[in-house]
Amino acid sequence: MPYKASLKSGAPRKRPKPTYRVANARAYNQSLKRRGQLSLYCPEGDLKALFINGRPYVPGVSGRAPTYTNAYIELIVDSTGMNFGRASEWHRQKYGRDARRTPWSKVHLSIDPDMNIHAIAVTEDHVSDEAGLDAVLAVDANVDCVIADGAYYSIAQTEAWSSSGVLPVIPPPTNAVIHGQPTTRWHDHLVRYIKDKGIHAFRNKYGYGKRARVEAQISRIKRRIGPRLLTRRFESQQREGVIIANLVNRWNSFGKAVCVKTA
Repeated sequence: MPYKASLKSGAPRKRPKPTYRVANARAYNQSLKRRGQLSLYCPEGDLKALFINGRPYVPGVSGRAPTYTNAYIELIVDSTGMNFGRASEWHRQKYGRDARRTPWSKVHLSIDPDMNIHAIAVTEDHVSDEAGLDAVLAVDANVDCVIADGAYYSIAQTEAWSSSGVLPVIPPPTNAVIHGQPTTRWHDHLVRYIKDKGIHAFRNKYGYGKRARVEAQISRIKRRIGPRLLTRRFESQQREGVIIANLVNRWNSFGKAVCVKTA
């Protein structure tokens, strides 16, 4: 984000930090109560056949992201790391201490501006953000804009999106140059615009500030559901990611806080 450098430097704010209040406190309080009401219906008999080789997504199940038929949506993309256990017992027996490094997987997700998760994918930790992008863009909706940070930037990918009518809002590297080729029109446009107007003008014109919402969603998942994956097998972790997405979308369906600026 453009403002992170000034925040990390500890420089005083030019303007006081704004404060907000919840305008729909009563309705939001009721939605918080509904989040704690979880009902599980288990039929009698052997349940093994219901879960082995079951599909992660079942059409019509509550909690699934809304299905858009003709509407165009914006997708905001990001990823985070989540660890899943530690080689503790055998490591302690062999070396006399706990393992310092815990294994972790990478969770990629795409959301819309209303914080609904449209796709989620769990990959191994060595998979780059750019490589995991295709998995979270395969959604049942018409996408007209993709917002992501610079780690997802690729000239070939952004040019392909721009040619197909999708607006790629991804900042190019700070050392990017203008190539002047027919295959780099969008890249050249962004580099020229940022050099002339500045990174803050790019942020305001193309709505890059919305990317903070996916960071807030990731923070929400780690604070409310947990910073760790509960399963260790890779296939199980992929299903766990789908469960997390369904749970978050179900929470959103109960209602969200409406915050208004007070000062």
